[in-house]
Amino acid sequence: MIGLANHALRRSIVLLIVGLTVVGCGGSPAASSAAAGPVLTDPKEILARSLTALNDARTFHLAGTLTGTLNADLTNSGTDSAIDLKGTALSADADVPNQRATLSISVPALLALKVDYIQIGPDTYSRNSLAGSTWTHTSAPADASSAPTAAATPRRIGGASPSSKATPSVAPAASLDLVGQITAGLDSLPNPPTEEPDAPCGQTTCYMIGIMAPLSAGNVMGLGLPLPSGASASVTITISIEQDTLLPVQAAVLIDGGSNGTFNLTLTLSKFNEAVTISAPPPDQVVEASAGP
Repeated sequence: MIGLANHALRRSIVLLIVGLTVVGCGGSPAASSAAAGPVLTDPKEILARSLTALNDARTFHLAGTLTGTLNADLTNSGTDSAIDLKGTALSADADVPNQRATLSISVPALLALKVDYIQIGPDTYSRNSLAGSTWTHTSAPADASSAPTAAATPRRIGGASPSSKATPSVAPAASLDLVGQITAGLDSLPNPPTEEPDAPCGQTTCYMIGIMAPLSAGNVMGLGLPLPSGASASVTITISIEQDTLLPVQAAVLIDGGSNGTFNLTLTLSKFNEAVTISAPPPDQVVEASAGP
């Protein structure tokens, strides 16, 4: 059970910190080069422009909660049990230009499991509460196709990393082209996004965009959500996007897992472009990951 949880969480770190910002929530004002002009009516265009606005964010904070009752046999006993997911939460901070991020996920229903990650460039530090307080360090191998550079490559949430010396025909290795990927992915959704009536949000007005899609268990587990391997689910997302900044400011996600349960995921994205400090754990609290067989 714990191995499965760790595997899903490890796979989901990039999605949660970067990919899920498309359906996050913002509470702080942020300057955006994609500020809205005329009122938009095409939901795909609204989502695409919202991604472009997020592309200008350099730092942000992400918070989320997951509630619902999961009916599953997580102990292989042959009998399903009802597991209350109340209190399940995530918190993340990202410093995109400096390639730094933190992620913490707590699941009280799974033996009070808490998993923490710190990402600094190619270095990952991780720990889980069931194994103690020591951090485990791993480092991704250097990309042999990229020449070393003395200065860090500036990054953005989406699109290519800016470089005056980059060859136009070659995409930079450091590119995080999420804007292009997710925008293109909108065309492959089984149900196209829909625009709901505008609604007030804070001191402004928001576009309300709805997305409904079926998910296989593999996709759900890829997001770190706790459905058994044989389950299927449908997901309905309602996204609020500020009309003046075009930043996403609210997301409500309903996950219908049928007999496995119904879950509500709420995401909040805030503190755009505010100062954030992300550092490696103290050396005396870190061990190197084993090389394995």
